Amino acid sequence: MLANYLYGAHAVLFVYDVISATTFENLAEWIERVKSITRNYEKQPIFALIGNKTDMEHRRTVRIDKHNKLAQNSTMNAFYVSAKTGDSVDLCFRQIAGLIMGVNLSKTDLESDISIVKAPVTVCEVEEQPPQKHHLSEAAQPASVGESLPIPPDPKKLNDSSRHSSVCSVQ
Repeated sequence: MLANYLYGAHAVLFVYDVISATTFENLAEWIERVKSITRNYEKQPIFALIGNKTDMEHRRTVRIDKHNKLAQNSTMNAFYVSAKTGDSVDLCFRQIAGLIMGVNLSKTDLESDISIVKAPVTVCEVEEQPPQKHHLSEAAQPASVGESLPIPPDPKKLNDSSRHSSVCSVQ
């Protein structure tokens, strides 16, 4: 049945879960099965190794070097995506389509999916007060856990000419 799905395929994507070592370990068998079926094809499909769930980086069990090593040893292109957040999914498919078509993507093409968040930056003017000197024994203490001490403004930051910036980009 697998041979029917592979016949005429331009690309084969091996997707695994970066937080599940078992899914990664099962890839070796799948790669071998697919390569044995496609071995005699006139035109070999593009093979891609895709690590999914990059939004769960804190729970990762498959190390990046293992991913890269498997991709290199199996002559595959390596990608990371998050299906949940959509991070790098379009870019992954665009790169695979480029490989199938034999088109080299420009840096602009590759960066077109990078989201840039634009937000206004608000600067509050604070009245300057003369600095107060405290000795360690005289240092003010908050009255309760929920109360905090005010942080005096840094006059250098307030006089910075870039304080009126209206756009901030985050990558």
